[in-house]
Amino acid sequence: MSKNVPTFCQSRNGLVPMYEDAVTVKPTFDTIFGDIATATGGEFLSSSMKRMFRALEKTVMKQDSDPNLNRADNVCDVVRGMITYENFTNMLKGITAMTEHKDIVHMRTKCRFLKPTSGGWMDHVTNVRFSSDRNSHVCEIQFVHKQLLVVREQLGGHEVYNYFRSAMELLDTLGLLKTASSDAGTTSSSSPSSSTISVGITNVEKDM
Repeated sequence: MSKNVPTFCQSRNGLVPMYEDAVTVKPTFDTIFGDIATATGGEFLSSSMKRMFRALEKTVMKQDSDPNLNRADNVCDVVRGMITYENFTNMLKGITAMTEHKDIVHMRTKCRFLKPTSGGWMDHVTNVRFSSDRNSHVCEIQFVHKQLLVVREQLGGHEVYNYFRSAMELLDTLGLLKTASSDAGTTSSSSPSSSTISVGITNVEKDM
């Protein structure tokens, strides 16, 4: 697997210029990951760009001591999407196809099958940019098991998570929440190996 980039951000810090870059690269993102999904037995679900108000929240809802306060260039999921799979065998094929694609530059991977988020969500999420994109805009792609998506979309799980996330962010901004030592599932020097990912998602599959 490709190594994580220790520090990365968008090429431009202003919200409006960053969204202009997002509009430019979104067709490339949708085409490439749509092709990867088709070739590996998955279904690509294109998403609308992150709402600007939510990006603003992520920019300003930080403690005064946070070095990323008011830095919009740390919002790296304005362009996003997901590929869903019926099984983990094909998901691994999709992840491999992504890492081997000539136009995709890997920035960071979080394997949340190994360590779910505080809200209990599990996926394999990667931030990427494209060699062909002159603006080097960073995007986000999620690899998701379809059974987990049912809980998120059809049983109200995602709506509950949104309330939970907002509450946690507010507590953190007010200094009432202890900051975790690291983001869930993020490795500092390299992304999880294929064998490690296989073990993690195999354990999840046994419970499904």
